[in-house]
Amino acid sequence: MVRVRVGRGRLFVPTVSVGGYAPRVVFAFLALAAIALMILSQTQPHVIETMRTGIADAAGPVFDLFSRPAVTVADGLDELDALQRIVRDRDGQPR
Repeated sequence: MVRVRVGRGRLFVPTVSVGGYAPRVVFAFLALAAIALMILSQTQPHVIETMRTGIADAAGPVFDLFSRPAVTVADGLDELDALQRIVRDRDGQPR
């Protein structure tokens, strides 16, 4: 829906309201994607199984990161400290 605002002595300023269309389009896209995945899983289950395991393998480390953020940050800082010690020790030795 295109609305035109008119003011006294002002130019026309067209605005587009996407508030009503965006949720409908997203819902339609997701519904069609779900139907397509169901049809594909019935016709070629090995494709869906390969895709599912690939997504699970890729998302595993991300979920692990978010499930224990404090431990992950502490482990990362320990790794950085170890790398800094190695660089310091290497720079202090004669070559």
